[in-house]
Amino acid sequence: MRQALRNPQDRRSWVVSLRRLIERVTGKVLSGAPGPLRPCRVLLRPKDSGNEAYRVIASYTVEDSLIIGQTARYLRHLLDDQLLDGCCAFRVARREVSIDRDQAVRSLQQYRTERPGQALWVCELDLSAFYDCVSHDVARRALADAVRVASLQGKGVDARALGIVDAMLDGYEFREARSRALSSFSDDGMAQRVPWPEEELRRLWGEGFDEQRFGLAQGAALANLLGNLAVHPADRSTVNKVPPGQLLNLRYCDDIVLVGTVERVLRLAWRRCLRALRRLRLPYHRPTRFSRYGAKHWDRKSRSPYRWVGSSERGSTSWVGFLGYQVDHEGRVRPRKTSRDRQLEKQRKVVDAVLFEFRRTGRSVRRAPEDVLRSVRGHLVWMSVGRGRTDDPCWSNGFRLLGEIPFVRAALKRLDRGREQQMNRLRRALLAHDETEAGAVRTPKRLQRYGSSYVASAERRAQTQCPPSTATSCSGSAVCDVPARVSGVRVLQPGQTIGRQRRPAGLACGKRVPVSFVWEVVRSYEKG
Repeated sequence: MRQALRNPQDRRSWVVSLRRLIERVTGKVLSGAPGPLRPCRVLLRPKDSGNEAYRVIASYTVEDSLIIGQTARYLRHLLDDQLLDGCCAFRVARREVSIDRDQAVRSLQQYRTERPGQALWVCELDLSAFYDCVSHDVARRALADAVRVASLQGKGVDARALGIVDAMLDGYEFREARSRALSSFSDDGMAQRVPWPEEELRRLWGEGFDEQRFGLAQGAALANLLGNLAVHPADRSTVNKVPPGQLLNLRYCDDIVLVGTVERVLRLAWRRCLRALRRLRLPYHRPTRFSRYGAKHWDRKSRSPYRWVGSSERGSTSWVGFLGYQVDHEGRVRPRKTSRDRQLEKQRKVVDAVLFEFRRTGRSVRRAPEDVLRSVRGHLVWMSVGRGRTDDPCWSNGFRLLGEIPFVRAALKRLDRGREQQMNRLRRALLAHDETEAGAVRTPKRLQRYGSSYVASAERRAQTQCPPSTATSCSGSAVCDVPARVSGVRVLQPGQTIGRQRRPAGLACGKRVPVSFVWEVVRSYEKG
């Protein structure tokens, strides 16, 4: 982009195109009647690694994506404060603390650690195909109620924003989108791999089922806001008339966890939640009765109330699973086995893709085997622990709460071993492919020497957890929250030097570090 804009002629044409795009977007929005916002493409994406089920993803044009995204941002800032604190998905960041996935698990940890040795009661609920089953009537009614409450608070909502919401709902219906996505597949069995609880919805809606329009477009920013508003009545019904401190209600999209200190209170709240979901016509996985903890315990989506205590008694367990974590009766966390297995599967797929390309072209995009190993090694490091930034989309940044616990260390070592095994598999395949150049394919050093391992990343994070109030980032700056190494890159301590760079003495953990300075440290370390 920068290279292209160096030419004055290209720069003028780019500015003209941008102005035309802005004029089209503003004209479409300010007209007040944008018309149905239909997705330009409908795609099928696998839900999980190793799972044959697919989800329907809607893709919009650049103009429509800008309109939907900015409308969602506008409405979210006006209506977000109406949602309960237990709703942890797609919330507006607050100055005190961010409400997100990590905060939801921290709330579960805190509730457990504040009651040491006490038996708690837990129930779990998972909504079936949540985004695909929300009725447009339910979504519109929930939005209208939220707008009415906002008007009473003195927050006026622009009617054009509501018109854009109507246009997005008018342009998408799940059954039509599903048929459109399946039309590009000749396999008749593909429809079975895009599950939709039609029978359950027919039972909930009765004779009005055929008249309803279902589905919030996954891939549109407005779908997240409408989904939270649609389930908000169930959240309020769950915590209604519950004494303070006796119930913890956490919901992340379609995953609901209720934790209580009194069995009777928890069961009453659980029944109110189920009744509210039935009134909203939202299907859910039928809760199974918990009997004894075992391997099949984690295969169930929803569970009836059971005891959370450090014993193996009938109807009791030491662990509760939530959002890829497992929390024990002492408040310690570990990654779920499925989370670890998915990461191992991703490591394998990276090497499989490289080997496929190598066998197809013969030379893997005309690169020497040693260069292939180096590139794959760097990609695996980035995928596992990132490049040292807190916003890197890597596995370690997705599991920030893992600490120095023996069984957590064992699980992370398994990921490190899996990464090494895939590198060795790739090297053996390269040696077998071209024996004449076998001597040129040198054994790479262990990945831990080039980039941080899963174990080291978790240990660093546990040793230097910055307070939530200081762990904030802004444009052009990154947060330094590690003392000695960031993804295999040595970070300077006060007074230390690498090359010609010197870290200021006042620069400590939790302070904002310019991104340019971080990368200067990276380059200096690599050169050294």
